[in-house]
Amino acid sequence: MKISLNQDWLFHLGDEKDSDFMGWDDRAWEKVTLPHDWAVHYPFDRRHSSGTGYLPGGTAWYRKHFVLTEEEAAQPTRLLFEGVYKHARVWINSYYLGNHAYGYTSFSYDVTPYLRAGENVIAVRVEHEDVADSRWFTGSGIDRNVYLLCQPQPGFVEGSIFVRTEKVEGTEATVLVDYATEAKQGKVTARIEDTVLEGDAGEGTLTFKVPNARLWSPDTPELYTLTMTVDDGSGRAAAEETVSFGIRTFRFDPDHGFFLNGESMKLRGVCVHHDAGVLGGGCTQECVEKTPRKVQAERLQCDPHRA
Repeated sequence: MKISLNQDWLFHLGDEKDSDFMGWDDRAWEKVTLPHDWAVHYPFDRRHSSGTGYLPGGTAWYRKHFVLTEEEAAQPTRLLFEGVYKHARVWINSYYLGNHAYGYTSFSYDVTPYLRAGENVIAVRVEHEDVADSRWFTGSGIDRNVYLLCQPQPGFVEGSIFVRTEKVEGTEATVLVDYATEAKQGKVTARIEDTVLEGDAGEGTLTFKVPNARLWSPDTPELYTLTMTVDDGSGRAAAEETVSFGIRTFRFDPDHGFFLNGESMKLRGVCVHHDAGVLGGGCTQECVEKTPRKVQAERLQCDPHRA
């Protein structure tokens, strides 16, 4: 079960000693919603003329209060950050979990030992002092989603399920599914449409033969759904994951360029480092859906689906 923690965070620009303490008085802090980029909420200033686009970097703190029942607090749980720019240090209930320096990758922590029934508090220190760290505007803050991942039974290792096309011959595709489970005993079951395969818990790879494969391309973005379950050793399904994927082949030829599904294709597009353009790193789904890519693609007279 994935629980969103994007609402009702408290924010303070500036370093404030002891803000990692669960009982810290944060009542005067600013209320924000994630994703959040603190830089875009401040006026432009020539003092910040380097990689932050005339907006402030610095160091800031975030805190999140949330309540769990006894049953919820007893479940194996991970705290997932999809992205923090940058140098994030994380605490929960005054326990230090670790740090993550890079701003564009997700990271998570096992918080099971530290959760409690009733109120829990997450504290995050974000440091973006070296603002000449990029050639584009990066933003500053917790600029992607945050979740609690609650799993009553051992399931799949986070990010371990990976689907890849090995080859396509005629109308049949060979698809490989890599996986890893937290439990080392039991069985894994995988389904793609009407084909079901089984494997052992732990690490493994399953090979699917997909007849009459519908190939993915920008013009025909066909997607398949992989459903995977792992049992707890007794034959009962303990966890389930679904992954959407496309079947396609590609290659680069030094003399003739890029080929998708055996057909030559020109790579055309625009350089958009953030989907929300001038809005920075903290953008909502609505911003993403109104991405400036289509407008820029029209200016370049190219297919917006390839931008």
